[in-house]
Formats: sequence, structure tokens, C-alpha cells
Amino acid sequence: MPPRALAMNALQTPIRFLDLSIKDEEEECELSSAFSNHLKSGRFLISDAGETFEEEFATLHNRSFCIGVNTGTDALTIGIRLLGLAPKSYVITTPFSWIASTSCLLLNNLQPLFVDIDDKLQIDLMSVRNALDNSSHRISAILVPHLHGNVTSLLQLNDLRKAYGVAIIEDCAQSFAARDSDGNLAGTIGNIAAFSFNPMKVLGALGDAGAILFDDETFLHRAKSLRHSGTIGTLGLVNEVSSNCRLDALQASILRVRLKYFATKLNRRMQICKLYNESLADVLQPITDDIDRSNHYCYQSLCDQRDDLLKYLVKQGIEARVRHDFLIPEHPAFSGFEGYFPNAKRLVGKTLCLPMHHNLSDSDIQYIIRCVRDFYNA
Repeated sequence: MPPRALAMNALQTPIRFLDLSIKDEEEECELSSAFSNHLKSGRFLISDAGETFEEEFATLHNRSFCIGVNTGTDALTIGIRLLGLAPKSYVITTPFSWIASTSCLLLNNLQPLFVDIDDKLQIDLMSVRNALDNSSHRISAILVPHLHGNVTSLLQLNDLRKAYGVAIIEDCAQSFAARDSDGNLAGTIGNIAAFSFNPMKVLGALGDAGAILFDDETFLHRAKSLRHSGTIGTLGLVNEVSSNCRLDALQASILRVRLKYFATKLNRRMQICKLYNESLADVLQPITDDIDRSNHYCYQSLCDQRDDLLKYLVKQGIEARVRHDFLIPEHPAFSGFEGYFPNAKRLVGKTLCLPMHHNLSDSDIQYIIRCVRDFYNA
């Protein structure tokens, strides 16, 4: 057994799947200062910090408007509500995603129509087109989660919008700062684009947070109302029932600080992905080929003997994980919805994520690589 494995078994200190601790002293100091400013001002829910972050985030994506909310799920749910899609109409989406990309449809009285994924685990645009051409249902939108830090072709999505008159909903929860193969930034073409800043994300708050991007000015006042219980103006009159899901001022300030340090962390993730790809391409099938365009939210791969490999890595002190044990329609809450997705059914049992975060050391990476190779060599 390699020395590192012996140490892991003895000390019970695994290589973590995610390490969210802040080790950069300069970043920690800025975050502490931001928190201290809010303690002194007593402004935790509403302040200039929220509006400033919204302006900066919209500018970063060349979008007209940004509305901060308290989770990525709320960003999707409210964003879709803004579109005014016909009740009970169908929205094309993928069965291979986190459940929020389907629950937000049901919460808006819409029906998911599941189509297949490609070999990179993204929604398959040929399957989308086939559904648009052949489905007997009224289809009002396409909801595209850009998964694992990679981005579906935005030009092709825009072509589908023009050809079929459907809305495009970008779920950018995992794709902040990532680009498609043409260099287009995630979140820049959707009628609405929803982001999550959960601490697990590459741009993470110190708690839950989210944002909606759009260009339609008619959405602006309603979006502000919907995130604040449906209230309108200073009198607090309620025009429509909604939830309370504002982005609080403290998290907005934290996100502004963390944006300053994002590039360094992204570069480290790129380095890690490159090491994995170069050393494991003959035993694992990496999902990310274009390292410079992904944000490397996770290191997702396809592999043989997935469950046995996972058990082996855990025994060696490596917190590898399966991010999607089930396709969305396999959950009891989402069973019975229509779709045809043979490739998703084939691939879901082959996916495995290795640890991916900027706090991994080179020795950690080399140990993970060695253990994966030892498993297959054995």
C-alpha cells in the first residue's frame, strides 16, 4: 500500500471532495472587513451593496439587468415566472441534472419534456430539435442546465429560439465564467439566466445566494416585487402572491470580495483538470476536453466498474462522489413525465467525480491519480 494510503487509514484525514475553507490571508482579511462593516452599519438585508453587486454582475455578462435572490432555485423559479409561459405548456429539458431544473417548472405550473443528453452529459441539441419538430405538445421554452462547468452552444440555442419561437432559459448554477466552444459566456443569451452562489460553486457566497440576468426592461419591477413577497412600492401593497427571497446585503458584499479572487482559483482548477486529463485519459473518460473554456465546477468523468472504483478510492482516503445517482424522472416526485433518453440511462451509472477544488495540493493530485491507476492496473 502506498505511504499516503497508510497515512490516510491511520489518521482518518481524507482528501476532501470539496474544501471550502479560506486559506488566502488577503481574501480572509477582506471578507472579515466586509462583515465588520455590516456589523457596524446594522444593514444586513437592504443596502447599496446589493445594488452595486447587481450592476457589476450584469455588466460582467453584458446584460441589461441583474436581480439578486437568495438561492439559485429561486433564481430559476422567479426567472421563469417572469416569462409568462402558458400554463401547462411543456418545457424541454434534460433528465440528467440537479432536481431544481425540473422543480422550478412544476412550481410554475409547467410540464417538463425530457430529451436525451450527449456523451459530454449536456442536453443533446439534436434531441431538442427532434422534440420541437415531432412533439404534439405545446412547447413554450427550452431549459438548458450548463453542467459541470461546461456550456452548451449558445449560438445553436439562439438559432432554435428564432426558428421555433420558444424562450431560452439558461441554468448557469454550475457555469459562472465558463464559455461555449465559440467563446460565448454562459448566461448571455437566455431570455433569463439563473445563477447559484451556493458555497459549493466556483463563485460562492458564505451561505446561499443567487441571481437572475435578463435584458427585458418590462421584467425589472416585477422581478423586484416577486423576490419581496409580491409587494409593490413603499406602501407594501401586494399585487401577486410570491415568496420572500431577496439577496441579503451581507452576501452581496461577500460576493463582491470573492469576485476579486476568482481568477486565481479558476487557474488552479484548470491546472488540476489538466493533470487529471493527462494522467487518466486511458482509464477514465473526462467530460471536459476544452480546459480553457470550462470553470471546472467539478471533475466529472465516465468510467467502467464505477461502484467498485468509488469504494476503492474511499478506502484509500479519497472522497470521490457520484453526483447524480438517479435521473430526474426516477425520483418519485418527478415520475410519470414524458421523455426519451436512452443515452442518459446508459451513462448515469458510469459517472464519477474526483475531488476538485483550489485547495488541493500537487501531492494530493498525484496520490489520487496513482490510486485510480492502481485500481485499474490491479
